[in-house]
Amino acid sequence: MSYIVDEISRLNARHDDRFFLLHRNRQWNPYECIWMGHERKRGKLAALNAFLCSGCRDSTFSTIVGDKEWLRKVKYVITLDADTRLLPGVVNSLVTIMETPCHRPHYNFAKKRITRGYGVLQPRPVQLPSETAPTHYQLICCDELQPLSHGDLKSDVFQDLFGEGSFYGKGIYNVKEFGRALADRIPDNQVLSHDLLDGCYARSGIVSDIVFPEEYPQNLHADLKRRHRWVRGDWQLGPWLLPYVRNQQNTIESNPISFLGKWKILDNIRRTLLPIALTISFLLGWFFSQSPMLWTTLMIALIFLPALVIGLFTIGSVERKSGPNVLLDFHPAVKLLLRAWLGLIFELHESLVLSDAIFRALWRMLVSRRRLLEWLPSDSSTTSNAPAFMGYVRRMKISLCAVIIMATALLHFQPQAFLSAMPILGIWGFAPVVAWWLGRPIRFAYTTANPQD
Repeated sequence: MSYIVDEISRLNARHDDRFFLLHRNRQWNPYECIWMGHERKRGKLAALNAFLCSGCRDSTFSTIVGDKEWLRKVKYVITLDADTRLLPGVVNSLVTIMETPCHRPHYNFAKKRITRGYGVLQPRPVQLPSETAPTHYQLICCDELQPLSHGDLKSDVFQDLFGEGSFYGKGIYNVKEFGRALADRIPDNQVLSHDLLDGCYARSGIVSDIVFPEEYPQNLHADLKRRHRWVRGDWQLGPWLLPYVRNQQNTIESNPISFLGKWKILDNIRRTLLPIALTISFLLGWFFSQSPMLWTTLMIALIFLPALVIGLFTIGSVERKSGPNVLLDFHPAVKLLLRAWLGLIFELHESLVLSDAIFRALWRMLVSRRRLLEWLPSDSSTTSNAPAFMGYVRRMKISLCAVIIMATALLHFQPQAFLSAMPILGIWGFAPVVAWWLGRPIRFAYTTANPQD
């Protein structure tokens, strides 16, 4: 601690007191059985908001370095993850949009949330490959390799139809109104992914022509670790679908979340169930359908149909930009088909991982009441070292055992469906090889163009 205090003080001596250190001591959490900052990131933001709204007088921070007089003038805060790149000009653009009269937040005391304007604005997150050693997995799953620029608009359904988008934790918010909307709203030791709730209470808007680039996970293992945490967080927001919820004082109150906010929560839960539903549909067709071959064909068509439809609309409308990495980039239509193909290959393993996340969330919510705040930092999941081939086999051993069990059950109970199911079972069994190959770094010189060039 003394080292960072000295370094911040040295920076302030050189740059006119514009750097700050706000440090919280760890506390023993009996529900998590670890020493941790109160409520992790959510508690840190709540402490920061309380500190700023009180004129930098009341504070839970044990160590404060920097000129507090300057902090008293702070009106907006921008939150970023460790792997998020803040591009030049973005701060000025976001503040300008927040200051627009029609965007200024208006808190409704009766509804206990912001109902007009925006308390928080979310730039468009853009997933990019690693700058140094990208993998095939990143090239297929990331958004694009071509240079980005302001004005590249992307549609957001909730924003376009209802004027309100979803907050994913990286954006700008009005300190006073955001703190008022979230004050004493969320109970302790229950909410893992608070960003969506924050956006529902403080009313989030999407700024689609401003981007926050961040690195996409390098391999399937890192990607699923991150999604496992997301799924647990999504399911732990289930109580906010009910008419009444508990607040920070653990008293029951009427749920102030709007119908649209509840729909966002329900939509996130729905997305977590899609791989599981597809896997179950394959099994139901093989064991109970009168025509398992037709059923298998229809299920494959169902997986690829969205990519084919969207690809037909984009194949001739996408402008290809010149750049040093154009040979590495896939056309968006091709990328959609490749993602659908990978979705089929990893469907069984993905459904098992997500089922584990759902079961853990429900068990901890309804039975144990512990480890609800178990966290995996975004940078650790993004940069997780790719395991060797046998490492993938060990991590996917449950899905491999499931393939063997399904094949054995089909041979015993439905031998006429075995030939229809064999191609899909073979693909699922071959998944560790594909995951291992996709997670290998590409071995040649590679540089990512500046997204703002």
